[in-house]
Amino acid sequence: MRIPSLLLVLAILVSGCAYDHTCGPTCCTICCELQTEPTPSLQRQGLTIDEWVARGEDRGNWNRQEVAMNLAAFGPQVICHAERWMASHDPGTRYFGAKVVYLLGSSAFSTIPSLRRLCHDSYPRVRSIACRAIGAINPSYARLAVDDVGRVLADEVWECRYHAAEALGHMAAHARKWLPKLQKRSHKDLDIRVRRACRSARTKVSVAASRQAR
Repeated sequence: MRIPSLLLVLAILVSGCAYDHTCGPTCCTICCELQTEPTPSLQRQGLTIDEWVARGEDRGNWNRQEVAMNLAAFGPQVICHAERWMASHDPGTRYFGAKVVYLLGSSAFSTIPSLRRLCHDSYPRVRSIACRAIGAINPSYARLAVDDVGRVLADEVWECRYHAAEALGHMAAHARKWLPKLQKRSHKDLDIRVRRACRSARTKVSVAASRQAR
C-alpha cells in the first residue's frame, strides 16, 4: 500500500474530500484509496463489516465497546463510518465514532479535523475521547490539533484535562508552546491524577524539545 505523503495529508485536511460517492460526504481521498485495499479478515466473530456497522448504528442491547473493537479490527475501511458517527447530533454516537477512531490509532490520521471539532464538544465524554484519539495518532499528524487539545487543559472536567495532558505528552516537541500551562497544572490542578499526567507530559515535551534544539 502506498503511504501518503505529509503534503498530501495537509492538502486533504485543508481542502476536504474531492470525491462524492458511497463512502459518504466526510471521507477523504486517502480513505477512499484505502477502501480499495483487500480486507485481512472478511469477518470478525462470524460477522461481516456491514453487519458490525449495522450494530454500530443500532443503539439497542449490543455491547458498544465490543462493537467498536470489532469495527476497528477491519482497519481503515471503517473510517468513513466513524466520520459519519462523529458528525451525528447524538452525543453518544459522536463518542462511539471517536472511540472507533481511537482504536484505529495512526491509521485514522485523516480524521484529525473531526477530532479537533470534538475537542470543543458540549459533552465532556466526547471531549475526553477526542483527546485520547488524537493522542493515539502519530505526532506528525496529531500536531495539527495541538492547540485544540491544549485548550482542554482548562476544562472543568478532570478526565478531559487528564487526557488532554496525555495527548500533549504524546505530541512531544510539537506541544512545546503548552509547557507553561502543563507546568502550572502540574502544581495547581485540583485533581492529583491530572497533576501527575501534566508532570509526565511536561517531562516528555521538555526532553523532546531539548533534543530537537541540539
